[in-house]
Amino acid sequence: MGYAVIKNKQTSTPTPKQIQYATVERFVEFAETLVSDDYKNLEEFLADAKKQWAEFVEFEEGKLTDEIVAAAASQLEHFFKNENV
Repeated sequence: MGYAVIKNKQTSTPTPKQIQYATVERFVEFAETLVSDDYKNLEEFLADAKKQWAEFVEFEEGKLTDEIVAAAASQLEHFFKNENV
């Protein structure tokens, strides 16, 4: 069974859109671990998350663009409001 999973694993190069989507999801997961009472608003939280992400990620695909942060922000806003009451 394990062999079938490896055999069928996708080996093609991901498209830029797939990389962007994966980066958004990774950034959201990473940022969610940073939520605390120390942040006054989502913008301050995102700024700190971006700074820490830059120190955390070293490969090109992990670099954040404004588009990636904007996509992540919509997901993080809900999480931020729920966790930071």
